[in-house]
Amino acid sequence: MGGQVVGWGGWLRGVVLAGCVAVPEIAAAQGTADEQDACRPDVFRLCSRFIPDVDGIVACLNASGPRLSPACHAVMFPRAADPPPRRKVKHKRSRA
Repeated sequence: MGGQVVGWGGWLRGVVLAGCVAVPEIAAAQGTADEQDACRPDVFRLCSRFIPDVDGIVACLNASGPRLSPACHAVMFPRAADPPPRRKVKHKRSRA
């Protein structure tokens, strides 16, 4: 065949290099460098088949919900804004 056979080490280097290119794009789409760092391990663990497809990675992370690390889960699923505090209403007691 004449082609060079690439072992696991070459494949892994390719994935890491592609991830280094793709993950910064996710950060631009998803948030800060800290948020990107929080999800990088999950990208490699759960969504490596989508590297370097940024939209595919983001969709994969969204679909991975409960399997995400706590840090990445907080980035992908931030809790909704806290509702305004409820005022305590004092009820007047009627005297009979």
